[in-house]
Amino acid sequence: ANAYYDRAFSLYLIGEFNGAIIDYNQAIKLNPEYANAYYGRGLARNEIKENSKAITDLNRAIAINPKFAKAYLQRGIVNREIGEKLEAIKDFDKAIEIDSKYTEAYYERGRTRYALNEKLAAKKDFTKVIELDSKYVDAYIARADVHTDLGYPKQAYEDYEKAIEMNPKDARAYIHRGRYRFKMKDIEGAIENYNLAIKIDSTQATAYNNRANANLEMGRLKQAMADYSKAVELNPAYGLAYYNRGLLRTDLGRVPSAIEDFQASADIFQKEGEEKNYQDAMARIKELTP
Repeated sequence: ANAYYDRAFSLYLIGEFNGAIIDYNQAIKLNPEYANAYYGRGLARNEIKENSKAITDLNRAIAINPKFAKAYLQRGIVNREIGEKLEAIKDFDKAIEIDSKYTEAYYERGRTRYALNEKLAAKKDFTKVIELDSKYVDAYIARADVHTDLGYPKQAYEDYEKAIEMNPKDARAYIHRGRYRFKMKDIEGAIENYNLAIKIDSTQATAYNNRANANLEMGRLKQAMADYSKAVELNPAYGLAYYNRGLLRTDLGRVPSAIEDFQASADIFQKEGEEKNYQDAMARIKELTP
């Protein structure tokens, strides 16, 4: 069983998820109580969007080993992906109960609390991550986002600067600092940050979407349209970019194309369990439909 497990793990690391699942199957067949194999198969199934099967595997891993903190963490991530955010919180809570210094569990719980609009609780989790690991760049970025939303510009700026200082080649840090600049009404500063992010990593769909928003704010409609289109080209599952492009096309009188964008966004939002956004997109379609 171990040989199959080891090969499955190696396949997983290089992105061969279906091959990994085949080998995990063999490992489990030889040892039906192999918790790590169920866990590994759950991760691989999640990568290919077989979320319900991933949950089943992670449930089994936890049943075999109730102290399997990583399995709770991963089940929490999958639950969040399918829109079960409250269940995700319970999983992260359990992972932390098992291991009180589990930085990833605090970070993922913070992300989920942020998605639930529990900003102060999210900040507390991100701060805990930083206390446990002062080099955890993502926690500085996430806490800076919370500070931005809560109206603490000085603290937000300090966290973004710290993240960039630690990793100046992290495109995401510039994207988030661009968001901060945009919120502070420094639109050109926002665009400058998005440009830097794209220069570092031209595959960052979020940078194009956000730069489009900034260009739109400056009245640069052609550039905004190009950036929204680039965002959905890079990430065809980017519901917000389709929605934003639909808004712009509506303003430009391109109704059939706008309806297509809103429908694409609605389909994605529904799949991701974003009910409010889904209803909003459907309402837009109804408004435009004769």
